[in-house]
Amino acid sequence: MRRSILEILEETGKKFEDRIIYEDINRKITYKQYIENCQKIGTGLAKDVKDINRPVAIYIDRSVTCLESMMGVTYSGNYFIVLDIKSPKERNNKILNSLPNPAIIVEEKNVQKVKELDFNGDIYLYEELIKSDVNQTLLDEIRGKIIDTDPMYMQFTSGSTGTPKGIVICHRSVITYATSIKETFNFDENTKFGSEAPFYFFNINIRYIYNNALWWNNGNHTKNVFFIPCKIINIS
Repeated sequence: MRRSILEILEETGKKFEDRIIYEDINRKITYKQYIENCQKIGTGLAKDVKDINRPVAIYIDRSVTCLESMMGVTYSGNYFIVLDIKSPKERNNKILNSLPNPAIIVEEKNVQKVKELDFNGDIYLYEELIKSDVNQTLLDEIRGKIIDTDPMYMQFTSGSTGTPKGIVICHRSVITYATSIKETFNFDENTKFGSEAPFYFFNINIRYIYNNALWWNNGNHTKNVFFIPCKIINIS
């Protein structure tokens, strides 16, 4: 039994290392590049955070950079919460205040916005984490501690009727759900996914983000995932 989505991602990455996995309006990234970048972020976090199963908020807009940060947190042995950078500060403050000892990953351009939040925890710059050298020994040690019921991410309700309520999703749930979608629909190597859902509605995005990592048992593989406003349809 697989204990982490990372096992499947790496298996698929070995088969399709030069194929594009994700694309947004500014960037394209291959499996090989994506896994390496996620491992760099995971190493940078793990060297400093030390613990596992700590909440790490990601204050980055929907992009390849956000996806790297999400899986980087997973490599570090912790769980992520995607914050909507366009949401009112009050909502993000309520989310952060509900988390035990959270950290935040943010791009340099948005550091000031994070400092304006009601947050006194650790702040990690994406631009610094991505410079880390991969420490495979450290990552393997962390992987050995993770079990499939450990938290992978946390999703919050809108909070329109009060305080946003968080739901913790474990590794096993992500693997089971994404695998079920893969087996239910007839996706093949010509399939392309386009997502316009925000990443803080992460359950919706599992079918797009992780199906690219789950084509490991039949040799088929979807080409890549586009994140709108990346142009995926030509209308003449």
